[in-house]
Amino acid sequence: ERQDLEAKNRNNLLFAATVSLLIIGVLAAYLRRQLTVKHAKELELLAVTERLETAQEKLRQMVSTDHLTAIANRRFFDNRYREIFAAAIENGEELSVIMADIDWFKPYNDIYGHQPGDQCLQQVARTLKDSLGDADCLLARYGGEEFVLVASLGLQAALTLAEQARQNLIGQNIVHSGSPYGKVTCSFGVASIRGLSVASPEQLLKNADEALYLAKTDGRNCVRPFQ
Repeated sequence: ERQDLEAKNRNNLLFAATVSLLIIGVLAAYLRRQLTVKHAKELELLAVTERLETAQEKLRQMVSTDHLTAIANRRFFDNRYREIFAAAIENGEELSVIMADIDWFKPYNDIYGHQPGDQCLQQVARTLKDSLGDADCLLARYGGEEFVLVASLGLQAALTLAEQARQNLIGQNIVHSGSPYGKVTCSFGVASIRGLSVASPEQLLKNADEALYLAKTDGRNCVRPFQ
């Protein structure tokens, strides 16, 4: 009778252990499934986040980039330029503005048409961008056939940069029968923060624009500093 009782107890323990193992197995499978689902949801959430970030970056580029020339547009320039100017004043750094305008661009459009005119704008923008090299600059399409470049350079270095850009554009040999030079050229006006009587971003731009006007009255296809 005692042996029967011990055998019965062993069987009960074995049954309890078996049931416990089954319950633990079911719970483990359930937890694994939950973790797998959670991981899948995390991966899905990560993928959605990455897509949103990519879309946000594309939207940011669309808002800040000129659709034709693929450089900064006027809206982006106006905001960023003020930040650059303020930082230069605060840190006592050099800063120059270069204004560039395509010479006789209206006759170019009249002679060759608007599609070649757009291609001309694109090529000028690429040439200006390529001329920057490693210089710390902001290049933007300021409006129409006019471009603006803000560089962390002194006046002489900025004049050298503008002259290099002018020569690089001549080297592109974009035919322009309506120009006395026979090819597309640009006029450049350069002003430095050191030449300001009033330290304001508007004044620096105005000085560069006056220098550009001087370059145009001096026959165009040249670089002139603010005087």
